[in-house]
Amino acid sequence: MNSLLLDTHTAVWYLRDPARLSHTALERIHASIENGVPLFVSIISLIELVYLVEKGRVPIGPLDDLKVALGDSGADITILPIEPSILDAVEKIHREKVPDMPDRIIAATALHRGLSLVTRDRQLQESEVETIW
Repeated sequence: MNSLLLDTHTAVWYLRDPARLSHTALERIHASIENGVPLFVSIISLIELVYLVEKGRVPIGPLDDLKVALGDSGADITILPIEPSILDAVEKIHREKVPDMPDRIIAATALHRGLSLVTRDRQLQESEVETIW
């Protein structure tokens, strides 16, 4: 079982409203936790949430929830930095398929690290990355 990288909305929904996740996504997340397989979220997800809060598109609660979850030493989710080696992987995520740069970085992180990306985003599902929804 591959480790999972949660897309921004997936991480927020998992923490705040798991019923919004697909049955398959929630089942894989729970199976990962039960089997000790890590769940990850990219730092770009937090940066994206800061931006969305600043623009007034989302309330601050989801960002705060994610920060708390990531700061909890017993948390199920671990944050991944953006490493220089992700640059090559970004170039493999075609801009025509995934035009949003935060999404490309998330997809590139999954591709580079061999992670399955949990996302509802259709553009990401049609990219070069293994996705779950």
